[in-house]
Amino acid sequence: MRIPDLIVAGENFPASNLRLTLSSLVGMIQMAVLLLAVGGGFFQPIRDHPLYALMQRYKILIILGAFVGLNIVKSVLEATGAFEVFLNGELIFSKLETGRFPGVEELISQIKA
Repeated sequence: MRIPDLIVAGENFPASNLRLTLSSLVGMIQMAVLLLAVGGGFFQPIRDHPLYALMQRYKILIILGAFVGLNIVKSVLEATGAFEVFLNGELIFSKLETGRFPGVEELISQIKA
């Protein structure tokens, strides 16, 4: 039996609305921290606050932490870990259901069936 010609396409599996909302919130916090670290000194009430002085003492670490660390948090929130395989619109394998990746032989047997 010949395996039919296949078209392979991939796309990101959507995360839940809660995870996407939390990711957006983390992005807003990230921008707020970066703006405070870089431009907070332009505002008198912020400049006089003791936490701002501490922030300026460790400015580079805070900027790197906000940029790198919070980007990692956003990526984790947006990732689903999904690997779903469809054939003619029918689900033939789901990593979300099984918790593992399929073997090549397993996929070929599903395609031939």
